[in-house]
Amino acid sequence: NIPANALAVVALRAVAPLLAALDQAALATECLQLADGIDKAIHAHGEITHRASGATVLAYEVDGFGNSLFMDDSNLPSLLSLPVFGFINNTDPLYLATRELVLSVDSNPYYFSGPAGRGVGGPHNGVNFIWPMSIMVQAWTARSDAEVETCLELLVNTSACTGLMHESFHSDNVYEYTRPWFAWANSLFGDLVLKIARERPHLILKD
Repeated sequence: NIPANALAVVALRAVAPLLAALDQAALATECLQLADGIDKAIHAHGEITHRASGATVLAYEVDGFGNSLFMDDSNLPSLLSLPVFGFINNTDPLYLATRELVLSVDSNPYYFSGPAGRGVGGPHNGVNFIWPMSIMVQAWTARSDAEVETCLELLVNTSACTGLMHESFHSDNVYEYTRPWFAWANSLFGDLVLKIARERPHLILKD
């Protein structure tokens, strides 16, 4: 699983200075070596040529025998969320190519679109159920005001007038949702709003 291993790389590199400060230099070195090895493996085995588009992208899963699966899941870590936890920059060509296919009904079997909205779902809740968390991550990694605004409008609309973020909603009907209270999604939304207030205040702090 490429996203999980990418998160492991970031976590191992983050914990190494703490271990060094606690006189655990050998263990810190081990962490850095393991992180470097995983990072190299991700790029050596996780970068694939997408069959339909021909683009070089990151796979969601590889098996070590030359087989790969391209898709994305709304849970974090995901391919879409790689810049959120600091594995890759959201301007990196490899990430941009991957992101484009993740946000496509033609390339990602768990990207759903309908009258109620569009976004990434996953096998957890089944076909046509979109997770608001994926829309938050899309906004988090967006490079334009227009895309961020579109995501915010979707999030407001898909809250179904409850004032809360749900686990998922049906792409045809925002009132068909799972988990009326989903702390993970609510917390991530709060984090997103704070990020936008810092970086794009003109989008939300208006008279």
